[in-house]
Amino acid sequence: MELDAEYRERGLVVMAISNEPLAKVAPYAEAYGLSFPVAAGSKTGSQLGAMVGQNGIPHSYLIDAEGNLAWHGHPTELTGKRIESLLRGVGTPGKKDELAWRGSVDGAPAAALELAAEGELAKALKLCSAEETAGAADLHKTLLGHVTELRGQVDAALARRDVRLGLRGLELLTKELEGEPIGEELATRLKEVEKDETVQNELSALDALERAFEIADKRGRKKAIKSFERIAEQYPQTRAAERATKYVSGGR
Repeated sequence: MELDAEYRERGLVVMAISNEPLAKVAPYAEAYGLSFPVAAGSKTGSQLGAMVGQNGIPHSYLIDAEGNLAWHGHPTELTGKRIESLLRGVGTPGKKDELAWRGSVDGAPAAALELAAEGELAKALKLCSAEETAGAADLHKTLLGHVTELRGQVDAALARRDVRLGLRGLELLTKELEGEPIGEELATRLKEVEKDETVQNELSALDALERAFEIADKRGRKKAIKSFERIAEQYPQTRAAERATKYVSGGR
């Protein structure tokens, strides 16, 4: 769910496949609030496993934009760096997709609506402020509400310790709305987050985790175990430490 939330808007499609019946899979998906498609009663997973010589579960497969198998392994080994390498330069959405508001408001300036749909929120807000019409005022209010919703998503990401996603969203909003009254609030919040020791600790732990996975890739699981154990000891109560612990105890 974490990777789905972090990379969905950039083109990653997550899907779970189980050979168990729907009656058993559905309660699980509902209990964990899975936000991506889940297939039940499918033999695809075992067929994929047979193709790559893998019988253990759970197992993850990373498919590139051309439909080629780019990587496969235990879910705990699927890092953001691996995903980034595939998404980079392949229809990667920018500000347009991450900040865009697409909708309609009666009487709103057409140019402002187009700017909002392109993620140019600051320009859209300024255009609305310059036009003294009810439609412009309504769109201005709507766009501020949209910004508030985006800030809520940032706060939610930080609250669940998804610090890279939260920081990226906050940086994007702050840069876009620089010079706007709400931009000052965002800039202040960004400075607070950047100075937050908990956030910085999460980032350091995540960097260490990705280095550990690189060691596992190059030298094998047994050679990398100590690196994962050090992460759990050095960065307790971080998401990276939780993933490192799962890797050590879960095995493949």
